Amino acid sequence: LLCLTPFVQDRLGKLTTELNIQGGGRMTMWFEITPALIREHPWGIGYRSLTNEMMRDIAPYVEADRDHLHSNIAQVLVATGGLGFVLYMLWMLAALHAGWTYFRAARDAVDPPDAISALAVLCMLVGLLLNGVVEYNLGDGELVLAYGLLMGTCIAGQQRYRKTV
Repeated sequence: LLCLTPFVQDRLGKLTTELNIQGGGRMTMWFEITPALIREHPWGIGYRSLTNEMMRDIAPYVEADRDHLHSNIAQVLVATGGLGFVLYMLWMLAALHAGWTYFRAARDAVDPPDAISALAVLCMLVGLLLNGVVEYNLGDGELVLAYGLLMGTCIAGQQRYRKTV
């Protein structure tokens, strides 16, 4: 039923454009614009500094009115350069490690309700990170709050079990 809605039908119809580098969508942004910007600005251009005009200078057929690259990975790399990207990856890996450690500790402590909660929080974090591969969700305040809540929960759970072991 969801596929019958106009919004979903429109998005599905645009998939051929999205999967074409010359289509002006995500593939254009990831495989044409991102490498060009990295070559031009290896130390990054700064947070929220990317404009549609900058993208159009590289690929005039890119989507109009976009000021982001539809990917946390591409956006962080372009905004902060290689060093910022490494720090971003370490941050995300630390959050995943905390979530995994929290889940394992709750499971090993034979605390089923907490283990289920830990697994749910870890899955939500993984889902948000996977969504960030194809969407720039670090630019949305409400999603940044979700990141903070999930990461904080993972770290608090990890610390809770670290004290009891």
